[in-house]
Amino acid sequence: MRHIIISPPTLKSISADTGRIYNIPFLKGKVVSINNGAVNSIVSIDIGGGNIITATISCAAVEELNLKVGSDAYAVIKATNVMVGIDE
Repeated sequence: MRHIIISPPTLKSISADTGRIYNIPFLKGKVVSINNGAVNSIVSIDIGGGNIITATISCAAVEELNLKVGSDAYAVIKATNVMVGIDE
């Protein structure tokens, strides 16, 4: 299992004029897959080093962001809880 440590250099401030994110950690990568469902899509972003972050977002968000496989995108980290995993 790999651990990803998000350190202060990944914290960015984006003004209200250019985005809706303020002091939230994020990681830049490339979209490697999009699996569309009826309401939500599962989007996987390769952030390098063999690490892929997967997020569930609305289909409307995929369309609004014009996400496609190969697009540059950011994994924005806004954790309200932490999940625990183990090696099998």
